[in-house]
Amino acid sequence: MIKQNKNIDINLSNLEKIYREDPNNIPNIINLANIYIASGNFIQALKFTKLASKNSPKNLGIDFTLSNLIDYNKDDNHQKMMLEKSEDNSIKEEDKIPLYFALGKSFNDQKKYSKSFHFYSLGNKIKNSTLNNYSLEIEEIYEKKIKEIFSNINFSQINIKKLFNKKLIFIVGLPRSGTSLVHQILASHSKIKGLGESEILNGFFNNKILDSKFLNRLTKNNLINYEFISEVSNYIGLNYEKNSNNKIILDKSPFNFFWLGFIKLIFPNAKILHIVRDQEDTCLSIYKSLFGKRGVLWSYDKKNIIKFVKIYNNIIKFWSEKIPNYIYDLKYEQLIQNQKKETKKILSFCDLEWEDGCLEFYKNTLPIKSASLYQTRKPIYKSSIKQNLKYSNFINFVKEIKNR
Repeated sequence: MIKQNKNIDINLSNLEKIYREDPNNIPNIINLANIYIASGNFIQALKFTKLASKNSPKNLGIDFTLSNLIDYNKDDNHQKMMLEKSEDNSIKEEDKIPLYFALGKSFNDQKKYSKSFHFYSLGNKIKNSTLNNYSLEIEEIYEKKIKEIFSNINFSQINIKKLFNKKLIFIVGLPRSGTSLVHQILASHSKIKGLGESEILNGFFNNKILDSKFLNRLTKNNLINYEFISEVSNYIGLNYEKNSNNKIILDKSPFNFFWLGFIKLIFPNAKILHIVRDQEDTCLSIYKSLFGKRGVLWSYDKKNIIKFVKIYNNIIKFWSEKIPNYIYDLKYEQLIQNQKKETKKILSFCDLEWEDGCLEFYKNTLPIKSASLYQTRKPIYKSSIKQNLKYSNFINFVKEIKNR
């Protein structure tokens, strides 16, 4: 058994016991595979995922999981099986969504980018149709509301007492921009407790940003209500502290970029790391991703991806002008090209001393639940840079991003 956190160990022990008693229990086998995946034991994960696939061949979600564990340059047997399933008319097209994403990944491995893009496009088209052509109306309202709230606020004149004063680090950026990689690097430091994509802050402000009672309490006589800000700071801060183990808390929910002004108000001494990746590569990576149930619902339509990136760029520009010295812009490509140099800069910004473990982040068994969980279990590799140039079918999309 891999050395992991206590809860994972207990869950794994329970599942292994069930497997010994009932080796044909498919849900249990799938749960075992998922725990091994989350903790980075891909050898055991592959064993149990293959077993699940063998016993439940019509569960195409298992094919998707399996595709992330196989190098199709070395073994294309599973790819052949998936192609047969893709032509099976008895399977609903909606049920084939994970299969199409898996086939996209398999042909990407083999550098057959036209075929890869064909299957990614199929998967995205069907997935988007199941979401009733998701609109970004709420995200546009968020952008408008944030600018209304903060346009007239001068942060340099704010000095609020009785705020939560424990150290916090936030990693923000677009999905698939490298936030998980930076999280794993920092979470490998002995003084940091990585929470992954926590919903503590994001969940709070998602519920409050359009709440008129909350917004009315935020200001008093057109001035920031210090007493209320202090109350919010300690409420959210104590929720973080419950998970801290007396360490510095690290939250990498990418969508916290919406809330940077609020973070500045309630946690003025927090460290903000903003991950900046080539947006053409980022958008392609988003398009190639089948996100979890909570999902990134705008990600299955190319126009929506571009629209969201515009919203993101507008908000980041706004925060950069309002709180210019509060945000550290870390370029993903520079981190990939010179990991040690850039990691030292990050640690210095976070007031932390160097630790060699940060270079071997891929050995960290901290469970990962983001779409990047497979990539962050490997040493840094450079093939992710300018990936979009390999997809000629993607070129018009790339042009749209460049001309936005």
